[in-house]
Amino acid sequence: MGEMVQQAANLQQFATGIQSATQVMGGIMGGGIMQQAAQMCALTAINAMAASMKSYVVHGAYTVCECGSRPARLIVPMSHGVYLRGKAQLNKLDCLPGKNVRSMGVCSAGYSSICEEQEQAKNEKKSFSHSFMKSGEKQKAKEAQINRATSSVTICTYMPLTAWLETKEDVFVDGKEALLNTSYLICRKGGKVTILDDGQYS
Repeated sequence: MGEMVQQAANLQQFATGIQSATQVMGGIMGGGIMQQAAQMCALTAINAMAASMKSYVVHGAYTVCECGSRPARLIVPMSHGVYLRGKAQLNKLDCLPGKNVRSMGVCSAGYSSICEEQEQAKNEKKSFSHSFMKSGEKQKAKEAQINRATSSVTICTYMPLTAWLETKEDVFVDGKEALLNTSYLICRKGGKVTILDDGQYS
């Protein structure tokens, strides 16, 4: 907990420094466009620093999967009794499909693996029998590959391979390690699920 308090203090100090620099730049360059540009640079720097800091995750956070087509809310149907900014805090075991981890759109995990297989097949030498395959058979084989690839693109349904990884080992929510914005999940289909937004301010 002390580590996070220190990080928050560092961020506040950094933000104060940026604000002072922005005011100085605004004074030197005058108002208007130059001042707005300086403020935008300061805001970008603050956001970048905030993103690199660890924070606790609460109900309503957003998750994203590298194989999914859109982000989704991370929810906890029943509170563990610990709140942060008035929102229920999550723990390591809040990783159940549908209950906690919602669908992240269309899953391309299967499609990606088939594309890799096809690429490998192109790079390998064609087998002796394949070289004598009739044009009709080649067309059927190609259609089968296309059908297989198309059928593998499905609605995202997270299939847990693990509970949340890289959680806060010394802070507990309902007896389980607290969830951090840097924690992640691995799906059996091959995707990695990460926290896009910790939910504290959304």
